[in-house]
Amino acid sequence: MANFNCRLTKEGLLIPKDIVKAAKLSQKDELVVEAFDKKILIYELKKKPIFSDSSPLWQSVGIGEDGEASGKEHDKYLY
Repeated sequence: MANFNCRLTKEGLLIPKDIVKAAKLSQKDELVVEAFDKKILIYELKKKPIFSDSSPLWQSVGIGEDGEASGKEHDKYLY
């Protein structure tokens, strides 16, 4: 872990290239910034799919369809 000094400007906080390089980040990386108690925590956003392709949830897709009536047809009797 390396320590770096930064200054706030009227535009905000500029993160020097040395910090970005030390953190092994690139321009393409999306970051999360958390601020609390005079501290700023910056870390890479890890995108995860909500359901993977192998999720058992996908096995239930279409389970309620019988090929004859659609949900729209069913709902017409509810109103």
